[in-house]
Amino acid sequence: MNIKHITSYAASLMLAATLSACGSDSLPTTGTTSTSTTVNGQAIAGAVNGTLHVHDANDNHFATATITNGQFSVEIPNDKLSGELDFEVTGSYRDEVSGQTVTLTVANPLALRVAANTYQAGTLGNAPVTPDTTMIRTMVANGKTLTAAETAFQTAFGYKPDLTATPFDPYTTQSITTQTTADQTAAFRVGVWSQLGKDLGLTATDLAELPIKLADDLADGTLDGVAAGNPVTLTSGVNLQALNQTMPLANRLSVAISSFAGSAANVAGVAAPSMGLPPITADMPGTSKTITLGNGTRQINVKIDTPATAPFQMGYRNVKTTHKITLTDAATTLPVNINTDANINSIAFKPWMYMFAGHQHGSPFGAINTTQAALGIYTVDTYYLMPTGMMMNGTVEPMGQWDLEVKLGDTTAPATDPYAYSHFFPNVMMNMGTDLLLAKGINAADTWTDMMGVTKPREYRVWLQDVVANAGGGHDLSIYATTLGMNMSAGGMIFPPVYQGFSVMMPAYMINTVSCDVSTDGLATNDVAKVWQAMPMTVTNGQYKITGLSGLSTTAQNTLDIRLTVNGNVMLDAGGNLQLKFTAP
Repeated sequence: MNIKHITSYAASLMLAATLSACGSDSLPTTGTTSTSTTVNGQAIAGAVNGTLHVHDANDNHFATATITNGQFSVEIPNDKLSGELDFEVTGSYRDEVSGQTVTLTVANPLALRVAANTYQAGTLGNAPVTPDTTMIRTMVANGKTLTAAETAFQTAFGYKPDLTATPFDPYTTQSITTQTTADQTAAFRVGVWSQLGKDLGLTATDLAELPIKLADDLADGTLDGVAAGNPVTLTSGVNLQALNQTMPLANRLSVAISSFAGSAANVAGVAAPSMGLPPITADMPGTSKTITLGNGTRQINVKIDTPATAPFQMGYRNVKTTHKITLTDAATTLPVNINTDANINSIAFKPWMYMFAGHQHGSPFGAINTTQAALGIYTVDTYYLMPTGMMMNGTVEPMGQWDLEVKLGDTTAPATDPYAYSHFFPNVMMNMGTDLLLAKGINAADTWTDMMGVTKPREYRVWLQDVVANAGGGHDLSIYATTLGMNMSAGGMIFPPVYQGFSVMMPAYMINTVSCDVSTDGLATNDVAKVWQAMPMTVTNGQYKITGLSGLSTTAQNTLDIRLTVNGNVMLDAGGNLQLKFTAP
């Protein structure tokens, strides 16, 4: 906070008190005159009850108003409209997610800085004062121009606050039938900051100062918990730099978007916008992270690569992606073998998607291959259900946040949670080119009821799992088949492998018979001459394989028809048989 501003503000309060004692009415609060313009506004971080003070660009305090349930109206002298204006809010509010009562003070207010000529004389103006605007105003108070502060904010968070919107408290507002989309978006963003505060474990005092601390962090253009080379620390001792090192603040914000969208605190049911979202902040393949074991002394480096051979592509893709996890001792650089290590005795892996629409789900993945454990190398295949973002109006907008959790069994950790955790945040991208390494099919006779209570055909997916040249001729081809269901104990939607004897939960559905066949002849789906070759299931549930398949080209793209039959129902797409397309290695 700018000390000069606080001093000027305090002096203006003493002057106001003196004038009030003399019966003066020098600080306009109500009434419209030809020399002033009415500005209505909202003070929302939760609905604030308190006081608004307005200053000009030289820190001269000239207007005040009462804030009731987040609403205020103030008269601005017309001769002030040609300069930048500061709106400062003190008082208190109920935090949406934590339920704590937060007190806003002169040192930690909500605030808004508007550009010169934002308001026109005689025309009703709008002033939304939120955590968003507070960050921008704080950066201005700390020396940035308003334009530079808005740019820094937009670069970090993907949007600039809409000063035409009228935000509301998403906890106390039960109906959103009259609010505009812009109003609802502004309210949603207020709720996200509340969710982030809850996720960070902040006290009420911390919540009041969080916007200012984040503005301090953004002063150097990077959201990393560091300001002027020092950790950003809140009153309770929460260290944003330390939190950023365990899970980047940008990724925490993305998770908060997903969490608030589906939160019980989102009583209004406001939704995340489809645009103006935080940019994708991702860990590239080859990223290494260090975790500290429960004993507080030993550290382990965890590295994830995504090796690939044609027809698969490097990087995280929304087809089968192989993850190579390498564990080394941070002090000695020696490989960590879970079979012999003194402290690490197991490894687990879980992909998880935090959807901005408000729900969360996993993704199909195979068993971890530990045959190279002596080298500290562990591999696992993941079948990503969706990319992180989609192209919209020429810009890739995120749909959620993928989180890869690597969980190591830690004998030095407390028995209540005997693990050490490392999290990676990949940017899962669409597969490039014309190859089809994933096919989706349904059959109208095979239905399920989703989490919204809608009954519809159950989707099955056939993923290319591997294709390699066979030494005896032809190719060995394997696919992985998955479907979907519900299991609330597993977090909601599940995507299990398809195999005989598996029972899909919620609603209960038993897979009694499964067969998988492949055809390379290119004949039409219903052609009686079409030749199908069986792909028996391997020892891995859901994996079906044929050995020595002939006829695959290594110079041109092949089209393979896949016939997946479950309980007598053949799964088809809109064009008929499911198809995979690729050039064989």
